[in-house]
Amino acid sequence: MHIKKIFKLLFGLLITLMIAIALGLILLINNRKKLIVSQEIRYKFLIIANELRQSSDDLTLYCRMFAMSGDSTWETKYWRILDMRNGKYPRPDGHQIALRDSMIKLGFNKSEFELLEISEAYSNELVLIEKNAFSKSKDIFHENLGAFSIGNNQSIDYTTKLLFDEKYLEAKRKIMEPIDQFLVLINDKTRNNVENYNKMGLLILTTLATFILAVILTLIASYFLVIKKLNEQIKTDIDLKISNENLLEAKDKAEESDRLKTAFLSNMSHEIRTPMNGILGFSALLKEPRLNGELQQEYIRIIEKSGARMLNIINDIVDISKIEAGLMKLKIEKFNINELIEYIYTFFKPETEVKGIKITYQNLLPVKEAIISSDYEKLYAILSNLVKNAIKYTEKGEIELGYLKKDETLEIFVKDTGIGIPKDRQAAIFERFIQADISDKMARQGAGLGLSISKAYVEMLGGKIWLESEEGIGSTFFFTLPNTFGPDERKVVGKIIPAQEEKNQIKKLKILIAEDDETSEMLLSILTKDYSRELLQTSNALEAIEICHNNPDIDLILMDINMPEIGGYEATRQIRQFNQEVIIIAQTAYGLFGDREKSIRAGCDDYISKPIKSEDLKALIMKYFKK
Repeated sequence: MHIKKIFKLLFGLLITLMIAIALGLILLINNRKKLIVSQEIRYKFLIIANELRQSSDDLTLYCRMFAMSGDSTWETKYWRILDMRNGKYPRPDGHQIALRDSMIKLGFNKSEFELLEISEAYSNELVLIEKNAFSKSKDIFHENLGAFSIGNNQSIDYTTKLLFDEKYLEAKRKIMEPIDQFLVLINDKTRNNVENYNKMGLLILTTLATFILAVILTLIASYFLVIKKLNEQIKTDIDLKISNENLLEAKDKAEESDRLKTAFLSNMSHEIRTPMNGILGFSALLKEPRLNGELQQEYIRIIEKSGARMLNIINDIVDISKIEAGLMKLKIEKFNINELIEYIYTFFKPETEVKGIKITYQNLLPVKEAIISSDYEKLYAILSNLVKNAIKYTEKGEIELGYLKKDETLEIFVKDTGIGIPKDRQAAIFERFIQADISDKMARQGAGLGLSISKAYVEMLGGKIWLESEEGIGSTFFFTLPNTFGPDERKVVGKIIPAQEEKNQIKKLKILIAEDDETSEMLLSILTKDYSRELLQTSNALEAIEICHNNPDIDLILMDINMPEIGGYEATRQIRQFNQEVIIIAQTAYGLFGDREKSIRAGCDDYISKPIKSEDLKALIMKYFKK
């Protein structure tokens, strides 16, 4: 239904409702008037009945008073009452009308009229008795110049008998009986009229209320129908507006995404090519025949630094990929937060000293109260990213890191006196691939992933991260962690043993290196040289299985996961079918979450990810072969 038609219907219903209310009010007022008239008639009926009774009582009184006193005043009053009742003398209200005529005028019905006629007839009989008494009384009292004389006793007795004997009293009672019946009849009649009028009023009210309710319900239904139609129209308009806004927003996002993608690819190209330039360039310089030892060591240091930088970029890209794919998992364990803060401080102190800035830390909890349950590696990564950023963007001043305990929450902070972050860019820095300003010519090196990774880790640990920053003053990054404080149940890290002493503590091993990459195989051969008595090598998983068959005394297998033919996992499973004693350490360049668990399920004893560091490999060998 069209909205205009609905409004016409509503207008018609409102007019109908107003007419119905007006008619209902008229009927109610008319019914009320009838009720009032009925009450007024009852009142007048009662007045007439009371007048008849009262006049009879007054006539009796005046007659008796005259009989006893002979005072003509009572006789005058007597005849006046009688004249008023017969319409010969005006009433106190000024009207001059006979009692019978009043009854006719008020419209008494036959039964009512008959009752009052009976009462009047009895009253007239009583009047005859009283008139006779008056006559006898005048024989008894004779006025003569203001004096009176008493007649014979017989007349006195007769008069007394007339006014006080049983016949006279019975006549009085007969007058009252029809009047009482009349009153009962009038009350019943009035009550019936009131009930009828009330029923009629209730019927009118009920009918009117029902009609009004029906109209109101129709109005409400029409209202909701109008609202529905309006909402549909508004929704259509809003949807159209939102659709237009979404198109504009999608266009802006596409342009922004394209801009960010271009900036990110440009940045990645720069970030990868820069360390590659250092690695390849200084590797070429190492070939110079006249290179002295000091320059050689300097070039090697640069190559190592460039390699570490490239590894950090790769690790950041792998980590953000794991996070977005939902593959990053938590490993909750107990550790001392004080030791972690001190380690971060010690690790970055040389770098800050090179830049000429100061780094400090604060540990507010005693050692025994500083044990928390969290993911050590994730927390280390968060703090490392924040401190690296602070060092990167701070030219002078200091960097401070520490924490505060707030109820059951640990609030950790990293504060610097660096360049600060503009207000309009503070929310953006936690987004992927964004530095404070990607077009800023002073933007430092980095893929722009560190803060995004840190934010994801903090949220995985159940906390939140935010910052307070002012350009030219510095920045403070805060993040919270839910913590569980308890007894120190950490794994005790053994003391660092000098390299030569390590070698002396490990027996010479028979080692099989299963690696299809020549460079990696060469590196592993060099790293394990000091620990091996015999070194076997293969680039094929099937050959690795055969070598193990032929050499059951092999102590250690370094098994590459990604090899030709069947792969490292399957090779490990087949080797375990006939050799449960050999230590197998899986090695892979994938570095994804779950690789360690897959390796253990396949039958490996441990796992190491590429690029393999000398100290990490030595630690694993010490773990399984220390004397």
